Amino acid sequence: MSDYSGKKAAKLRTQAEERFGIRSSDLEISEDLSPEEAQYLIYELQVHQIELEMQNEELHRAHEELEAGRDRYMELYDFAPVGYVTVSTKGIIQSANLTLATMLGIERQTLQGKPLSRFIAKEDKDKLYLHYQHLCKTQQYGLCELRMMQNGGEEFHARLETMPATNGDDEHTGYRITISNITTCWQMEQELRLAKQEAEHANDIKSQFLARMSHELRTPLNAILGFGQLLQINDDNLNMEQREGIAYILSGGTHLLSLINEVLDIAKMDAGNMKFSIEAVSLLSTFDSVLTLIKPLAASRRVTIQEMPNDAHWVLADAIRLKQVLINLLSNAVKYNREEGEVAISFFEAPKDQVRISITDTGIGIKAENQTEVFQPFHRVEARGQHIEGTGIGLTITKKLVETMGGAVGFESVYGQGSTFWFELPRAQRIETELEDAVLTQTGGAIETMAGKKILYVEDNPANLKLVQQILGRMSGYELLVAIDAEQGITIGREEQPDLILMDIGLPGMDGFEALEVLRNDSKTASIPVVAVSAHAMQEQIDKGLQAGFVSYLTKPIQVNDLIKMVSALLEKRGI
Repeated sequence: MSDYSGKKAAKLRTQAEERFGIRSSDLEISEDLSPEEAQYLIYELQVHQIELEMQNEELHRAHEELEAGRDRYMELYDFAPVGYVTVSTKGIIQSANLTLATMLGIERQTLQGKPLSRFIAKEDKDKLYLHYQHLCKTQQYGLCELRMMQNGGEEFHARLETMPATNGDDEHTGYRITISNITTCWQMEQELRLAKQEAEHANDIKSQFLARMSHELRTPLNAILGFGQLLQINDDNLNMEQREGIAYILSGGTHLLSLINEVLDIAKMDAGNMKFSIEAVSLLSTFDSVLTLIKPLAASRRVTIQEMPNDAHWVLADAIRLKQVLINLLSNAVKYNREEGEVAISFFEAPKDQVRISITDTGIGIKAENQTEVFQPFHRVEARGQHIEGTGIGLTITKKLVETMGGAVGFESVYGQGSTFWFELPRAQRIETELEDAVLTQTGGAIETMAGKKILYVEDNPANLKLVQQILGRMSGYELLVAIDAEQGITIGREEQPDLILMDIGLPGMDGFEALEVLRNDSKTASIPVVAVSAHAMQEQIDKGLQAGFVSYLTKPIQVNDLIKMVSALLEKRGI
């Protein structure tokens, strides 16, 4: 052992004895120890020394691990994907990691002592102040998004997530802030927002185009179907060939109108603009109404519709959309049936408080390889060489309508034997109601009470004027007043005080809505019922008309019987 080591050991020995409080010279060593006792004492001392050396090694390893853990923590802290900074209550930077320094383009050591607000864009400094103010009041986590500036002046978008910092006595000492560069996310959000705006704009343009095309197609269809219906009603002087020609005209016009309506429905559903009024609806009464329309088609194809069950089931649905679903399914069951085939209707309670409605036909069925495409738009089932009228989107609309009403739809089919299409809707409680449409099904009494009564029709299209004149001509004893623009209609309304006004919406100059407002604000005409008669048939346009104050909204093409029934009902309601 060197002199230095010996001196160091002696010094340590002296220090240890001083701490112990007894020097070795003060100890009395017994001379009576036997060799065995002395050997045991030496053994104990050696073991104790080894224990101390092992403890020392363990402490050294723990120290090294602590240092390594601290180094790892500092690496994680410094090279984290976000910036960390601690600021005082006055917003002065106390510490920061390397990521923040890199984010700001400045040396880390120069950050300490500077206000964080120095690196905030001038326009957003108030945001940081309000952020601090909120944290001071709530003493809870806070989030703020603002623009920060690098040392070179370049801006970037940042998200600040802040927690109040406290000392051991729970005294507020400042804030611990996590700073994330969200410039890329912000740019993506802007791109998404712009894309959404462009999509909404494109959708608006599409809706406007569809509405315009609907109006432009419905206007000539109004004349075609309207005069066709009148010719069919007054066919005493027509021969068989002429009657068949009229039937073809009406069939073609009706098919075109159906196509227009279905395209509009698809567009509205895709845009999420179709409105539903869900209420308790009787299946029996709904089927009665629908079968009135379907039975003539079935008779023309010699298809028998079996008697419907009398079970009084009620479902939660939109009454109009439920009729649309049933018309689609029943007309398909008839069109794709065999000659002298049958259609069966059934409904029964299904699991989860649902009612299942099934429509079964004995027709051509659907090939197995084609069944996955049945609800796809413009898919048509092969009909063995027959031409079957249709658009190929009826089942697509049916599926969307049923699902929107909270139901499900499906089918089973065997090629060559027939198909069963079914849908389920939530069950509803039966509602006792009075029949309110008696007046709409009996127009004879109203026709007899028309004598001396006045109806004003405001319409700029000569063909539409002529059509309504001929339709209402079946109701003798009244006087039809005509105006070709809103201003003239308002003047006639004030002077003649008609019992009912039929108002076109798309008038030149002042439109139908503006004319209605003038009539409603004039004491002479305020009580006169005004009906909108328009080729604008989108649901939002109908809703807008009813909300504006029209008592009813009749869409073109005008159905002869619908117009007569509506006029009769409104006049009778006024006590005429």
